Amino acid sequence: MSKKIFILIGLVLLVIFSIIFLRNKTDKWNKATQTAERNSYVYTDGNANAYWIHPASMTIEYDPITTAESSSGMYSGGAYVKKAISRTQFDALAILFERAAQNKTIHIQDPVKGSGVMTITTGMEIKEFILDQDAAEKVEIEKMLKELVKK
Repeated sequence: MSKKIFILIGLVLLVIFSIIFLRNKTDKWNKATQTAERNSYVYTDGNANAYWIHPASMTIEYDPITTAESSSGMYSGGAYVKKAISRTQFDALAILFERAAQNKTIHIQDPVKGSGVMTITTGMEIKEFILDQDAAEKVEIEKMLKELVKK
């Protein structure tokens, strides 16, 4: 009788430890998946200055065009900037990007001087949109991006 109780207790403990172990693994996997599924954004303005928004590190990176890269040989987008942004700032920017992505009336086929190019990456999926130079959504995105990279 005591041998059966000992085996039963052993089995119960094995089940309990298995559940705890699997829950811990599942929680870690869910956190990793949520981070990977967060959209990342890239925006290139009409002068070819690029803004990179990184959800994993909650940073924004401004990679300006140099005079050597500009078509006129004279324009410079200024200084490179990389700085932290808050979750609230990231979310506000994400809303602007998503709104622009959904409004197909402001999408154009080919970039022109003054248009903006935005890229949204979710996991392995990459979507690119060219925004009309006069689109209100484009103006809003650029305004917020410039505000975020101010020193």
